[in-house]
Amino acid sequence: MLHPYNRAVPERGGKYEVLTTEAREGFLETLRVRGPGGEGRLYWFEVHDPEARAAFFQYRNAIKRLERLGALPPGVEISAKPGRYYVFWPAAGEVAPPKGRRARRQLAEIEAALRPFGYRLSEAVVGSEGGRTRVLELHPFPSAPAEPAPSAPPRRRRAPVAWLPGLVLAALGALLLLAGAQRYFNPPSVTLPNLVGKTADEARRALRHAGLVLQFVPDSRPDAPAGVILEQDPPPGTRLKPGRRVQLVYNRPELRQVPALAGKTRAEAEAALSELGYRVAPPAETYDAAPVDTVLASDPPAGTPLAAGETVRLLVSRGPLPRRTLVPDLEDADPEEAKALLELAGLQLGQEERLPSPLPEGTLLAQSPKPGTVIETGAPVVTARAVHPEVLVPEAPATPPPGPTPTETTPPPPGTPPATEAPPLAEGERRVPLEVRLPPDLEGRKVRLLVQDENGTRVLYEGPTQKGWRLEGEVAIKGRAHFRLYVGDYLYQEWTVEP
Repeated sequence: MLHPYNRAVPERGGKYEVLTTEAREGFLETLRVRGPGGEGRLYWFEVHDPEARAAFFQYRNAIKRLERLGALPPGVEISAKPGRYYVFWPAAGEVAPPKGRRARRQLAEIEAALRPFGYRLSEAVVGSEGGRTRVLELHPFPSAPAEPAPSAPPRRRRAPVAWLPGLVLAALGALLLLAGAQRYFNPPSVTLPNLVGKTADEARRALRHAGLVLQFVPDSRPDAPAGVILEQDPPPGTRLKPGRRVQLVYNRPELRQVPALAGKTRAEAEAALSELGYRVAPPAETYDAAPVDTVLASDPPAGTPLAAGETVRLLVSRGPLPRRTLVPDLEDADPEEAKALLELAGLQLGQEERLPSPLPEGTLLAQSPKPGTVIETGAPVVTARAVHPEVLVPEAPATPPPGPTPTETTPPPPGTPPATEAPPLAEGERRVPLEVRLPPDLEGRKVRLLVQDENGTRVLYEGPTQKGWRLEGEVAIKGRAHFRLYVGDYLYQEWTVEP
């Protein structure tokens, strides 16, 4: 809404929109308004007598003096036209408090400019803006006005007690200003922690609130992990003020290339690796036509970029293959790896048996001879690996005859209900034959058979099995059907019947 007393507002469509009335003191009304430049506070003077007129022009002259001093923020407006006596102060945003020697000098200039007009610095809101200390707002009265007496002179008098709040605020402001200046010119110091052995990120986090300048200097030391702090200057325990520099030397090992070592002796290869700053792991050995302790290869291979301090493993010769050898352990090796290990041992991969098992396909179940057995070179080693036999799924007949639902035949587990006539088929359903048998080594295990089609997921059978167990019959399905057979908790077999 528009304020009824503000005759400047409704003129030409209105300039200030009154948001709220904050206070009324005799001829002075304090309003919160919104204008073309944003929100702010507007002091409206009802100038109908000499006292109000004198108070307004005293206030205006003080503001003019601040303007000549360059201590006003942009947007301050003064109106002294008849019937429109007001001063508008724009709302201040985030403003930093005045700090430093220059700010103290500017505050003294502002106080000297206000003193001839009866105002004190404690009655102004000041802040630092653009490197300059400015008066963001000045209250029209130095303190709360007293009630005017009938015979009072035009200039209002204030009781001495009325100055007390201003004096208290001024004292508090001076104390805060002094504390801020003390902290600015004498910032608190911090004790430098021990950063040796930490990573660069850990060092930054440890000193993130200390205000110190970190300088990282790289160095290459093969005997230390990459990226850790090796040295620090100043040393731990030193007390530093914000802005001081701390030098941190961190490890960045130099990248080199693994040399070509094939054909050298083990001693020569280890000496060459140590000279380059590499660690040498215990070597792997194998039989070869090369002399004993001759290097056959390295891991990583020759030419690989590798930082100093990393580990290199050598493959060395144990000499020519003897007539008798040890059978290696093939437990974690796939067929190709098993063949390679046996060839290195002077043996060959013999017949590989495939045994039904719920273990993952290709898992090694047994090997003969057993690992560690001493046998003649060139002898075969027989292995047995897990295989998942396919479940027998008969083809669906062209015209499915009615029949019983899937049941066990030989022998049924205790408590299994006898076979009954299957219910009539619903619309879109068809019957498919089903026959499930388990390998002998899985008999006696708990099994669960599920089917999922357009009718949802349902259990066809769940329970233990016995010797000779099988599940056969017909199943009514609708659309595409997916069967899953679990042995224990392991998905043993799954298949799909298309529409």
